[in-house]
Amino acid sequence: MYHNEWPGNPTNDPLDEWNRTNLGTVFGLTLDDAGDIFVTASSCYRVDLYPTVHGPGTGGEIYRIDGQTGKISLLTGSLPNSGQGLGNITYDGVYDQFFVSNMDDGLIYRISGDGTFLGAVRYDHGVTGRAAVGLSTIPDNNSPDFTPLGRRVWAVEMWTDMGNVNKSSRLVYSVWWEDFARRNANEANEIWSVGINQTTGDFDLNDIRREIIALPPISSANGGWSSPVSDISFKPDGRILLAERSMDADDHPTAHWSRLLQYSCPLSSEWERDLNTQTGKDVFLVAREEKSTAGGVDVGFGDYFPVIFCPIGRVWASADGLHQEIILGEPWVYGLGGLPYDGGNTNDDNPFTCIYIDLDLEYTLHVKWEMGDVEIPCPPWGCCRIAGDANHDGKYNISDITFGIARIFAGGERPQCDDEINANGDNSFNIADVTYGIARIFAGGKAPVCGKTGT
Repeated sequence: MYHNEWPGNPTNDPLDEWNRTNLGTVFGLTLDDAGDIFVTASSCYRVDLYPTVHGPGTGGEIYRIDGQTGKISLLTGSLPNSGQGLGNITYDGVYDQFFVSNMDDGLIYRISGDGTFLGAVRYDHGVTGRAAVGLSTIPDNNSPDFTPLGRRVWAVEMWTDMGNVNKSSRLVYSVWWEDFARRNANEANEIWSVGINQTTGDFDLNDIRREIIALPPISSANGGWSSPVSDISFKPDGRILLAERSMDADDHPTAHWSRLLQYSCPLSSEWERDLNTQTGKDVFLVAREEKSTAGGVDVGFGDYFPVIFCPIGRVWASADGLHQEIILGEPWVYGLGGLPYDGGNTNDDNPFTCIYIDLDLEYTLHVKWEMGDVEIPCPPWGCCRIAGDANHDGKYNISDITFGIARIFAGGERPQCDDEINANGDNSFNIADVTYGIARIFAGGKAPVCGKTGT
C-alpha cells in the first residue's frame, strides 16, 4: 500500500511521508482537477493526533499533497479550531474552490484553489440554513468544544447539473443529530443543500433546501435512530450515495452500526430510498451484519481489475469487517470494499461480485475504527495521460518547458497530444503555458492540468 515512503520518495524527505507523524489523524479527503490530494485534520479515531510538522497542530489544518511529488504543505492557515477537528472537504471544479466543514463552530468554509478565503467565507447551517426553511435557529456555543448536534455539519459534496446549459451547482451536506449513544426521539440525521451563485461561486442564501428530512432508522430501539453521514457521493445519473460512520460520542467511533444508503430523485418528486425489490433491503449491504461502513464512499469510472468485467465502474466504501476469520487461518479484512455499480453485498464472498482491499496488509488481526474516507480520481481525458508532458516522454520536467519554447518561437516539433502540452488547461497552447510550467517547476506553483479538447 503506497504512502510516499521514505527513503525513496520523490522529494527525498521523511517529512513528506504520508503517515500519522506528519499528517496526524485525517478523515476528510478530496482531489482537485490537477490531481493534488487534500486531507483534513479530524477527530473520529478514538486516539487523535494533530502534529506540528506542517502546521500549528490545532485541528483546523487542511493539508495539500502534491499529486506528482507527494510533498505535504498547508492549503491555507488553520481554520478556527480548539481540537475538535474538521469534518469533510469537497472540491468544486467549476469555480476552483473548496468547501470544508468545521466540527468546532459548525460552519462550512469556502476557500479558493490557492488557499485564499473567498467572498462569504462561512455558511452557518444552524442559523442561516435552518431559518431559511422556517426552523428555529441553533447558534454555536462559542466554547472550546464541539458545536451542538443539529447544527453540526459533517459530509460536504458538490453537485453540478452538467446537462443544464447554465451548469447550476449545489453544495450538498449532512447534519449530525444523533448517534449510537445519543439517540434522539424527535430529530434524525438529515441531508441539506445550499445553492452556489453561478456568477461568483458564492453561497446562494436564497436557495437553501432540506433534501432528506430524516434518514431511516438503523434500529427500532428507543424510537429508532441512525448513525451520522460522514461522506456523500453522486453517480453520473444523479443518484446519491450516503455513507454513515458508527459513532458513540463526538470523537469516538464504534462499529457495525452504519450503512451505505442510495437515494434516487425522480423529476418533480422527493428523494426515494433505493431498496432491493426481492429482499426489501438496501441495494448496498456492506461487511459484517450488512451495516459496517466506516464512513467513506465514492464511485469509480470503470474497473481497475481487468480480470473482473465491470465496465461502468464500482461503488467503493470503507468498512470494518469485510471478511472475518470463520475457519482458523482465514484472513481478517478491514479496508475497502468494491461493489457492483447498481448494488451488491460484500458478504457474498464472490470475487466476481465484490472486491476486498485490506488497508494495512495485516490479515491476522482485526483493526477496527481506523478506516476513513475514500476518493476515486477521475480518468484522464482523451490522449492526456500526464498533464504538462509536452514531449510525451512520460514525465513532467524542464524538458517539457524547452519543448514548448521551441514549438512557439522556433516552429519546433508538434506535440503528440495537444491536451498534454496545454499545462494551464485553457484549451489553447501559448506562452502562458510555458510561464505556468516555469512557475510550477521553479516556484512551487499549481500543478499542470490536462486540456479538454480530446486531442
